[in-house]
Amino acid sequence: VVVEYKMLFQLYDPDNHPIFDKALDISAAKDNPLMKDIHRRFNLLSFSANVSGNVQAWSDESPTLYRLEATLVQEQQHRGKNTTVKEAVVVDTFECKIGFRSIEIRNRELLINGQPVLIKGVNRHDHSPTGGKAVTLDEIRQDLMLMKEYNFNAIRTAHYPNDPYLYDLADELGLYVVDEANIECH
Repeated sequence: VVVEYKMLFQLYDPDNHPIFDKALDISAAKDNPLMKDIHRRFNLLSFSANVSGNVQAWSDESPTLYRLEATLVQEQQHRGKNTTVKEAVVVDTFECKIGFRSIEIRNRELLINGQPVLIKGVNRHDHSPTGGKAVTLDEIRQDLMLMKEYNFNAIRTAHYPNDPYLYDLADELGLYVVDEANIECH
């Protein structure tokens, strides 16, 4: 029995239609044209693929997100006397939302997708009127919705890592995030 693993990736547009004709096979083979770098020590792969068509860019005013699906497949090859049988089994699947944007500074001006952006931000701390530092996901959503309602387009997290839900919600709502690394000296 020969066992191999491969990663398959499919990208779905905002209407949930697949972008690639078939899932991208990101095997760690040296001749794979999609592979950019392999970090075996940390079990990391980096790859790139061209996305054809009209890609809708993410911005604070138009937070377009795509769904990326990663599937780990185990392939087994059973060799008999006269036959070889291949069997593929899905081991795990993971999904996340991603957006496409370009960021540059030109002539001392911040450009997102080639357009000038004025950052209107606010510091944010986890605080609940009833739970103190223990905030619920609904309270995080209420905070961010209120910020968007008052035309803020950026938040600075303050002093500690936030719940991953906050970052996903910021992507969904169109908020830029300055994620503090807790390196203040005072």
